[in-house]
Amino acid sequence: MTTPTLSTQLAPRPFTGIHRASKRGPWLSSSGRLTWIVRSARALNGPRWLALVLLVPGLSRGWLQPALSAPLRATDINVTVPGMPGPQVSWGLLLAVGLMLALVGITPWGNRRPAWTMAAALLTVFATLGFLLQSCLMDVALQQRLQRDESDLLALQRLMGYQIPRPHLTTLGPVPLPGPTADVFSGLRSGFYLALIGAVLLAAGAATRRSRLGSVAGRRGRPAVVLLAAAIVVLLSAGVADSAVDTRALSGARAAAAAGDDKAAVAQFRRALGHRIGADSRPNTAAEYGTALLRIGSNAGPEAQLAASRLQRDAGRDLAALQTVAAASDHWPANAALRDEFTMQAFDYLRRHEVSQAVHRLLPRNADSALLRVTLAKYDLSTGDDQTAMTDARAAESLTTDADMRSVALTFLAVGQTRSGDLIGGRRTLLAAVDADTSFVNVMARSLLAGLYTTLPL
Repeated sequence: MTTPTLSTQLAPRPFTGIHRASKRGPWLSSSGRLTWIVRSARALNGPRWLALVLLVPGLSRGWLQPALSAPLRATDINVTVPGMPGPQVSWGLLLAVGLMLALVGITPWGNRRPAWTMAAALLTVFATLGFLLQSCLMDVALQQRLQRDESDLLALQRLMGYQIPRPHLTTLGPVPLPGPTADVFSGLRSGFYLALIGAVLLAAGAATRRSRLGSVAGRRGRPAVVLLAAAIVVLLSAGVADSAVDTRALSGARAAAAAGDDKAAVAQFRRALGHRIGADSRPNTAAEYGTALLRIGSNAGPEAQLAASRLQRDAGRDLAALQTVAAASDHWPANAALRDEFTMQAFDYLRRHEVSQAVHRLLPRNADSALLRVTLAKYDLSTGDDQTAMTDARAAESLTTDADMRSVALTFLAVGQTRSGDLIGGRRTLLAAVDADTSFVNVMARSLLAGLYTTLPL
């Protein structure tokens, strides 16, 4: 046995690509360190762990932000299933199931069964991309909700005389976006993007894991994964086909109405509106259907009453039109189209006549519009009815979570309190109105706070 000399101990060792860490210091090779990190990430299921880290906040944060409402999380938005009487499952539930399957897939037991991770990847990708496809093409109720908030935002800007900034996309690169699709893309928020990135990483990790385990392990659970993928394809195809049938039926109904064939138009409208979830919440479509009903002598349904109200409005009988739609809204309280129609007709009536008493007498029992209440508060103040104005302003403030709408409602409430002699309360409310003005656009509240006006500049 030869004794090592000092020269042999100090001789350089052959390069192996990775210098392992010693107790005395870090590795000497940066390339070896990078290789070790990559191998460690693969051994610890790095992409899948990162996917889980992104999916958790993606599930809890908002996915969609309407213009004047609270953000919608994945658990607040339901899957629209063609032929079903109502939504049964939320996108958040699908994402949560995929997250649980992914957690099972990274355990030692599930790590040898790539089918778990593949099923998780399918569910998470479907929950994100399927939500986007359904929201843009199929979910009429969600589209109407976004459009209602956009209309209320434009009305609020006309009422106050200033612009309220909101992001709004009209194109995706060089591709122009149609109205409903533009509303959906404009409302997408961080929760959706986190979930989408997590789903893509999970799908990439599942594909890599399956290829590394080989064909024998990759065949475990394959029938279940194939069945799940087939169910997703069938569901999406049925939704797209349902949307196409609805669009074609509506086009046929409008063509028949334009040609004077009202009976055929009514039949086509019934076909289009009878099987779609939330289709009755579109006031313009309901008015078209109602007009065809009136032409064949039927005026009993909510659509016919809405169309009759519009005909009265077009003839210059604003108050009679408002009375008709208010009575119909009380008779059919669940009809969203009638509620929206009353809100917009009442807003236009107040702007035109600046008298709030008639609208107060006609308010339906289900009136829950913050825009209508804040408009009433403004014209209550202009006529000197401070107590009613404070009641309407408080109602508007309780009906909304939007900072800009709250700021306007609190401004009118502060003016009513000040006029009623509550100077301290009015000052505090005015400070709250300025604090709620996170967009720095409520010039009325800031002018009152600075003393530029002693009363509301109506």
